[in-house]
Amino acid sequence: MKKYTTKNFFIQVMLTGVDGVNIINIKKDNKEDREAITYEFKVDNKDAVKCINNCKTGLYEDVKIEGFKELKAKRKAKINDYFNSLKR
Repeated sequence: MKKYTTKNFFIQVMLTGVDGVNIINIKKDNKEDREAITYEFKVDNKDAVKCINNCKTGLYEDVKIEGFKELKAKRKAKINDYFNSLKR
């Protein structure tokens, strides 16, 4: 399994739409008021690697992402699911 940690909100939202990507850790950074989310996915998950690389290279700059609002909501739901799983 490959692990990837990011504080970048856009990358977090975009990874939400990739199958096989799971949240394994979240650390709140109170200084910057954002979360460092660690994701885990199979090494051969080309969609996850492609998504990360495209975000880093700015491929999505000035591009309207269809369904972005839904991806943001899905990201929030996955974060809530992660914290709820810790309470069990």
